[in-house]
Amino acid sequence: MSLFERAISRYREAPYLLRLMAAASIALGIGAPLMTTIPIARFNIDGTEMTWEEIWRNHLALAILMLGMTMLAIGVNILRRRQWVRPAIIALPALQYLPFQMVHWAFKSSPDPVPPIDLYLLIVGLWALVSSIYLYGSRSVRDYFSVGTVPG
Repeated sequence: MSLFERAISRYREAPYLLRLMAAASIALGIGAPLMTTIPIARFNIDGTEMTWEEIWRNHLALAILMLGMTMLAIGVNILRRRQWVRPAIIALPALQYLPFQMVHWAFKSSPDPVPPIDLYLLIVGLWALVSSIYLYGSRSVRDYFSVGTVPG
């Protein structure tokens, strides 16, 4: 069985929400970096519309590339049933925000990505709560990630 066939098989075996998460993560992981290569693309980053040239001048393209790699890694490793991906999904809002913050710290020319902290903490907290319950409380998800692992 080829790598692609195994991935499709695992995709079909995954619970519905995990399939959705894997597909969205892989699509974003491929699509976001590709968008940085299209000169006519326009980006809306935290309410600020930017052209392709502006995201490269402000170094935000680097953050988008890092975001793409992160999302691709999460999507692929959901299909590979890696145990570490569940905590990564729980921390996903922070993992998506981190590349933009790193670029802002490294290059002061990029916009400050700090959202209103109370709203951000509320979103992160709710995501962490709901995703934790689903990823660790759902029997189908626990069974999906336990296939092929050695007990103990």
